[in-house]
Amino acid sequence: MTFLHAGLAIAGVACIAIPIIIHLLMHRRRKPVMWGAMRFLLEAYRRQRRRLMLEKWLLLACRCLILALLGLAIGRPLLGRLGGDRGGRTLYLLIDNGMTSGLKSDADGGKTALQRHKESAKAAINTLRDARMGVGTSNLGLGEGDRVGLISLGGPADAMVIPPSPNLASIAQLIDDVQATDSRTDIAGAMRLIAEAMSRAGSSDGAGASASDPARTYVAVFSDFREGSLELSGSGTGSESNMMAGVRLPAGVKLLASTPDNATAAANVAIVGVEPLRSVVVGESGDGEGAADLVRVQLRRSGSDLPGATTTLQTRVISASSESLAPLPGERSGAGEAVGKTVVRWASGQESAMVVATIPRARGVAGATVGRASGSGLIVASIDNDPLMADNVWRRPIEFREALRVGVVGPTRFSDAAADKLDPASWTRLALSPTGDRVGSGIDVVDIDPASIDAARLAGLDAVVLPRPDLLQDSSWARIGLFLSSGGVVVVAPPPAMTVHLWTDAMSKGLGLPAEWNLPRESRAVTDGRLIAPAPTSQNPGGDGAAGGGGVGGGGSSSSTPDTSSPDLLALVRGELDELVRPVTVRAALPLENTGESGKVLLRLENGPAIMWAGRPSGAGVGGGVGVRGGEPGLLVYLGVALSLDWSDLPAKPLMVPLLQETIRQGVGQARGSWWSVAGSRPVAPQRTVELREIATTGASGSDKPDRQSGTGVVSIDETGTVSQALRHAGAFAARDELGTIRALVAVNPDARASRIAPQTQQAVGELLATAVVEPGGSRTAPSAGAGSGTVDAIVWMGSEAGTPIASTTPAEGVQRTLAGLFSSGQRGAPIDLPLLIGALLFAVVEILLARRASHADIATSTRSIAAAGLANDGGRVTA
Repeated sequence: MTFLHAGLAIAGVACIAIPIIIHLLMHRRRKPVMWGAMRFLLEAYRRQRRRLMLEKWLLLACRCLILALLGLAIGRPLLGRLGGDRGGRTLYLLIDNGMTSGLKSDADGGKTALQRHKESAKAAINTLRDARMGVGTSNLGLGEGDRVGLISLGGPADAMVIPPSPNLASIAQLIDDVQATDSRTDIAGAMRLIAEAMSRAGSSDGAGASASDPARTYVAVFSDFREGSLELSGSGTGSESNMMAGVRLPAGVKLLASTPDNATAAANVAIVGVEPLRSVVVGESGDGEGAADLVRVQLRRSGSDLPGATTTLQTRVISASSESLAPLPGERSGAGEAVGKTVVRWASGQESAMVVATIPRARGVAGATVGRASGSGLIVASIDNDPLMADNVWRRPIEFREALRVGVVGPTRFSDAAADKLDPASWTRLALSPTGDRVGSGIDVVDIDPASIDAARLAGLDAVVLPRPDLLQDSSWARIGLFLSSGGVVVVAPPPAMTVHLWTDAMSKGLGLPAEWNLPRESRAVTDGRLIAPAPTSQNPGGDGAAGGGGVGGGGSSSSTPDTSSPDLLALVRGELDELVRPVTVRAALPLENTGESGKVLLRLENGPAIMWAGRPSGAGVGGGVGVRGGEPGLLVYLGVALSLDWSDLPAKPLMVPLLQETIRQGVGQARGSWWSVAGSRPVAPQRTVELREIATTGASGSDKPDRQSGTGVVSIDETGTVSQALRHAGAFAARDELGTIRALVAVNPDARASRIAPQTQQAVGELLATAVVEPGGSRTAPSAGAGSGTVDAIVWMGSEAGTPIASTTPAEGVQRTLAGLFSSGQRGAPIDLPLLIGALLFAVVEILLARRASHADIATSTRSIAAAGLANDGGRVTA
C-alpha cells in the first residue's frame, strides 16, 4: 500500500500514542488511604473487575482507531481493488509512424517527426511511473495496477502491446523499434482496437486480462496531424471523418493529443501514379533493343507555400533476376544504362502536373525468358530529394514481349480471293498482319480450326478471335471460358449469312456471362448506320491515382478500387478515332441490348445501340493492382458487326487495322493485369501464387532495405489468394508458385494520400477526434460550433495549457508537464479520503458511548449499588 501524502499518514498513525500515554498516566500508583467500608468496595470491585477491564481496553482501542483513521484519511492511501487493480491507471500510447512522420524539422535539430513522437511517448511512460513512485526516485518498478498499451498508427494500425502490460522496460524498447511506414496514418483503426480491448477486458472473468476502469484510462495520440495523417476535408469512404464516424471509446476514457504542428515546411513533391501506354510492350523488331516507350506520370505538390520551382523526373526500366533487381534511381548508373530525364517546371501555386516521359528499353529485357511471362520488369520513376523522401520513387510492373500470339478460330482458305469474297477469318488475319508477314510484326497469327480447339493450343496464346462463333461446340466454349478466366483476351463477332443466332446461348453458358448481359437472337437491318465513338469517362486526372490503384490512367479518384473493369482499349488512337469512324457504314448488326454496369462501350450507332463493348463478364476489377484476383482476370470484347462486307464496309476501311490491333495490344495488358498496390493494403496475389518474396532493392536514399515486411522477406498467401498481412512498406516482390517459379512481379508503392504535409488547425483536429469521446453520462461529445469557439473540451492537448503552448525545451518536456498535472490532479480529488473519514466518525460515536458507560458518571447510584451489593453479601447485618 502507498499513500498520496505519506508524511501525513505517518503523523496521523503516530498520534495513536496520545491515548496510550494518557492511559498510562492515569494508572500511576498512588498512596492508599484506608477507611471503614473499604472492604465492601474492594469485594464489589473484585466481582466487577473483568467487565471494567474490558470496557477500559475497548475504550483505549476505539480512541486509537479514531486517530489512526483520521491520519490515514488525510494521507489518502492508494488502494487496489480486491483481486484486481482499481487504483491503477491504463495508458494507451498511439504513435504516428505514417509517411508524414518522416518529415524533418529544422526547429528540432533535424529530427524527424517520428523521433519526436517516440521521445514524447517515453516521456509519458516516465511521467506515469513518477506519479506513482515519486519524482526523482531510483526505483524503476511500476506501481500497483498501472499498465501501458502501445499501438503504431502506420496503416493499418498495429496493436504492438494489446492488452496493456505493466512491463515498462519492454515497452520502451518496442517504442525504439517503431519505424516509419509508407502508408496512411490509421487513427480510427487504433481507436477501434482500444475499444475492443477494453470490451474484452470488461467481460473478463478474472482468468484473462483485468478490466480497466474507463475513468482511469488515458489514450495519448502522438502526431503532427498534417493532412497526410488526418484527412479532414475528404468525403469518400477512405476519408478520416467517415472512418471516425463509427468509432466510440468507452464512457469516461480521457483522450489526449499532441498539439498539431503548424510549422511551415518546404513544398513536397510526390509521385501519385505511373501508367505506361501499354502494360505489355511488344518489340517491333526481333530483340527490341533501343526501342523507346512513353509513360504518363502524375505528380502532386503539397505544403503551406507552393512557389515556382523545377523537378527532375527520371524514368527507367529494370529487369528482374531470381533474387534482386538492377539498381534503382539514386545510385550511379552503369555506362550502358538507359535513363530518361524530364524537367517539370512548376508555376507558383500549382499543385499537380501530368508528365509524359520516355522510358528507354533496357537492353536484353525483351525475350529474356520463354513463355507468356517473358521479360518481366519494372518501370521505375523517381524525382529529386525533398523534405519527404518516402514518396519519391514509384514502381510499375511491366512485361516485354517479342510478339503476341493471337489465335484466329475459323476455316482456313489456301487460295487468294477477291476482297468481296473474303470470309470473316480472312479479314481478321489481314487486319492483324497487314503486310502478310505473320511472324516478326509484333503479332504472330495462329490459325485454329474450330473443331480442333483444345487446352494445349490455347495455353500458348495471348488472345483468341472468334469471327465464326457459330462453328464452336459446347465443349469448345468451355475451353474458351477457361482461357478467358486465366488472363486471355477473347474477341467475338457474329457470323454473316445467319438471321437467327442460337450460338449466343452456348457462349453465355461457356463464358459464364451474367444474366443482365443480353444478346438478341436475331440480327436486324440498320438504316443510316453511322458509327460514333463515345467520349471516355472522366478519370479525374488531378486526383490521387495511388488511392484509386489505377495510377494516372486507371482512375484517380479517392476510392480504394480502380475502374479497371472498363478499359479504354482505344486510348492511343482516341485523337484520330472520330475521323476513322466517319466513313464507316453499318447495314446490319447484332447489337448488345444490355451490358449491365460493367465494361465500356467503345463504339455505338448514332441511334444508340452498342456495337463494340469491352469488359470482364464478372465485372471484377482487374488490372489496376489493388484488388487484383487471380481467379477473375481476362477480357471479353464483343463486336456487334460481322466482319463481312454484307453487314458493313468496316473490314475494308482504314479503321479496321487500328481497331483490331489496339484491341489486342491493349487488351492483353488489361486482361493480365499489372500487379501493384499501395502501402497499407493486402493485395491479391497472381494466380497459383503461394508466397511473395521481397526482392532486395535500394531506395532513392541509397539505403538497402530488404526484409522490412515480415522479418524474413517472405509473405504467405491465404486460401483466398490474398496476402496474409498488410504490406506497410513500399518495395518489389516476386510472386512464386509451389515450384519456386516467378509468376509475376508485384510492386507496393507509397500511398500518395499519406504524403500531404500541409498543416491543419488545432480546432479542426480537435473536433474530429472528439467524436470518439463519450462523456461519463453516456452522451457522445459534439464538435464545437462556430468559428473561434476554441478547442473541444473533451481533448487534453499535451504540451499546452488552456490552448497556449507550454514553454519547454523539447516537446517531450511539454508532454511530461501536461501528464504530470493530469495524473496528480486525478489522484488528489477530494482533500481527504471520505470512506476513512466516515469510519473515524463512526468510531467516535462508539467511543462516546463506551466512555459514558465506563466513566460511571452517576456516582450516587453507583455507590448505593455497590454498598447494597456489599451488605447483601454480609448477610444483611449492616443497613445503609
